[in-house]
Amino acid sequence: MQTLQVGSFQNYGNVSTWDYVRQNRLIVVSIFVFIIVLIFFSILLKKSNKKLETANAAKIDALEKLNYEVDVKDTFFSIISHDLRAPCSIVLGLTRLLNQKANTLSKEKLAEYSSNVHEAAQRLFTLLENLLEWSRLQMEGEEPDMKTISIVELVQETVDILGQKALEKGIVIETKIQETSTYADADMVKTVIRNLINNAIKFTPKDGTITISTSSQDGRLRVSISDTGVGMSNEQVNNVFSIDKKTSTNGTNGEKGTGLGLPLCKDLLKRNHGDIWAESESGMGSQFHFTLPTVKAG
Repeated sequence: MQTLQVGSFQNYGNVSTWDYVRQNRLIVVSIFVFIIVLIFFSILLKKSNKKLETANAAKIDALEKLNYEVDVKDTFFSIISHDLRAPCSIVLGLTRLLNQKANTLSKEKLAEYSSNVHEAAQRLFTLLENLLEWSRLQMEGEEPDMKTISIVELVQETVDILGQKALEKGIVIETKIQETSTYADADMVKTVIRNLINNAIKFTPKDGTITISTSSQDGRLRVSISDTGVGMSNEQVNNVFSIDKKTSTNGTNGEKGTGLGLPLCKDLLKRNHGDIWAESESGMGSQFHFTLPTVKAG
């Protein structure tokens, strides 16, 4: 009879129990290491894909910005080549005519030509104001001069300037404004109000009404400018603040537009922590609303 000693290993063929366990342990460790390596490379792949997605998103943003800048440049060139040239040509032509035939023209003709020169010069001045303001905003580092200002004073000042233009079309401007202050750049807000009232006059027919009102809620001032004009289609409402969309149309008296005013308003208000939107139906007039903070933004 053969006696087995304690602690001895059995043989399975030519492989001892210890060798068998060691081989299985090696397999388990190898699988474990393989899984760890696989997880590691999966994490690296995910990070790589994320970086690639971020890079692609940055390229898309850069491309969209470039396209926008190209649209702005094209709009500027269009304004300079056509919209700026037209009123200049009118002023030059009429003043040349007045200079050559002033002694032979009747008082009625002189009054008519003088009125045409004034209208062309006024349009040219408004266009130049918007162009200069827009160009100033495109300069890097240009910041608004934020301070507490009275919205009543800004509206009244603008109505005083544009009141005669409205009177010539038989348009009544009504103001329903509360004495409310806002924290913003006075010149920028004045440009917004001027453009909105000017547009309302432009698209409101004879004997129409323009109403300017204000309200306050949750630390925001809301200014609304409504008119009884021709109104806008849904497509116009959706694109009226986009500089790369051509939405400008002639006014009720054939007044020309550039399509620069409303995109300028949106940009100015954005820089003053404000917002702007429009509500309108074709043939039912338009309402433009913009908001500004009543206190300094945090």
